[in-house]
Amino acid sequence: MEFYKDRYPESSTKFSVVRNGYDASAVAEITPHIPAPSPLSIGYLGTLNLTIPALKNLLEGWRVARESVPGLREATLEFRGHVGAGYASGAGGHARLISEYEGCGVSYGGAVAKADVAAVYSRWNALVLALIGGEYVTSGKVYEYMATGLPILSVHEANHAACDVLDGYPLWALAEPSSPESVAAGFTSISQIAAGYDEVSRRKALDHANSFEYKRSMSSVVDHASVLARPPAEFTNQANGNQANGNQVLLQPHRDVEIPAKPVVTLIAAQRIVATTLEKNIPVLLAAGCTVRLITFHDPRSALDAIDLVHQRLTLQAFKRGRSKATRVIKRNLLAPFTAAIMKALKLPQQVDLLIRMDPTLDEWIATTDVFVALDRYAAYAANNSSQRSGHAVAILGMREITRLVTSSTQQG
Repeated sequence: MEFYKDRYPESSTKFSVVRNGYDASAVAEITPHIPAPSPLSIGYLGTLNLTIPALKNLLEGWRVARESVPGLREATLEFRGHVGAGYASGAGGHARLISEYEGCGVSYGGAVAKADVAAVYSRWNALVLALIGGEYVTSGKVYEYMATGLPILSVHEANHAACDVLDGYPLWALAEPSSPESVAAGFTSISQIAAGYDEVSRRKALDHANSFEYKRSMSSVVDHASVLARPPAEFTNQANGNQANGNQVLLQPHRDVEIPAKPVVTLIAAQRIVATTLEKNIPVLLAAGCTVRLITFHDPRSALDAIDLVHQRLTLQAFKRGRSKATRVIKRNLLAPFTAAIMKALKLPQQVDLLIRMDPTLDEWIATTDVFVALDRYAAYAANNSSQRSGHAVAILGMREITRLVTSSTQQG
């Protein structure tokens, strides 16, 4: 949500989040061992997609902890789920690395059918949540792990969205995967939590997990979505009036726009362009009398081989605005490194918009454009801002939409 609020601030109040959750039927029959027996049995269930170095740190951390922590001396670490894919399933680098630690109580037991998930969880005394990803990634596994009510050791970066979900779960420890030592400390913590595991701590853990069950998280979503999707009365009246007179084409709610005859259309692309997108739609726009221009962030030469199109690729053009050669040289040599650092720090939508602002050759394009078209969602930010700077242009998200509108206007005469 923060990602989209940042890019579409004018609509920030319209966004809401529907949290992911777990399927209660998959974990309802779990019967954990209380108190936890000795030696402990710790498990990982899911697709193993860690990098080899991260898996190496996890296994080496396990070895160190097992040799130094009394509560882990005879403990076992079992991996279940998918390792590798297709013909290489169970036979890739991950599986070979796991097999190297068999002498430390590590094993891989293969995939698990959904009907057997509860039984597998019931065998373990604690779980390992080893994840890739980061700020915007929770994984679906974290919800089901919590629903077991078992102790959980997270082995992932601290700046990870799974931490937001686990915050408040009383049987949780976090170990960053950066080194075997940090992982070993995590296994030490989780062994202590497992040693004190009882029915009271399990109930507290389940109280936290219950709020993430699918039925709870989805209970009010449908009604809320219905309210959001219902257009206001004035919008419905406007839309009906436009259909009646045929003078205007409705572009987006609360805003009617006219597509002028033979409009000047500027396309903006932040991501790489698929050639067929241009080959299929540009001829339609040209046949309708449109003047078509293209602004891109990536080099689209392969997509433009068969199309005669005016094109400008975005680069650092700010230093062309100096009036003298000396001024341009000073700006290029002294300011360029700082500008490059700023550009790197900016997110892609702002980056594309900033590059358009910095390029003096595009000033006339913006002033004379009737319709800005964003070819991808990242270009929508730049298309919207460019249309506002032009003072009269409109912004449309999608090549299909502008093709439909232009064709419709042409057919209406």
